[in-house]
Amino acid sequence: MIYTSEAHVSGNIHQDILDSYGMEDSATFSALVSLRVSADLMVTALECGDMAGYIDNLNRSCENLYRLHASCDSSVHRKYCRDLEEHILGRKTCGAGGGGGMLVYTRPGHRRACLLRAQEMGGVVWPVMLDFKGVSTWSGESTQKDEVESIRARCSCNG
Repeated sequence: MIYTSEAHVSGNIHQDILDSYGMEDSATFSALVSLRVSADLMVTALECGDMAGYIDNLNRSCENLYRLHASCDSSVHRKYCRDLEEHILGRKTCGAGGGGGMLVYTRPGHRRACLLRAQEMGGVVWPVMLDFKGVSTWSGESTQKDEVESIRARCSCNG
């Protein structure tokens, strides 16, 4: 997960999407349907252990988010994707699109190089891993810091 620090003011994005949704041959409607299909396919791929299918639909979901509304297409996120291309297989802009969060799926053995390059670009990186055991949470600053450092250590060790 990379926070790019890019500010995003959505303004009337929700009203614009709603207005476009009802139009004949709406690109917004098509993008929303594609987003739902990609999400469903990502779930199925994860349940089956099909990481290639997951990554493919992660990328499709990102492209369909960009189609949803002009403000969802972030030039900063596209720059991160271009500059990290050698290190990533998949990416997904999070939230409304123009904001700061994006998820990248690194190539095997490229996690650390991706993390360092994203930091060089000014991004704040939170290493995450897919977990098939469920959700865990913590509270308290020292516990959170220890958990974050533990995750970072595991990510760094994997290349």
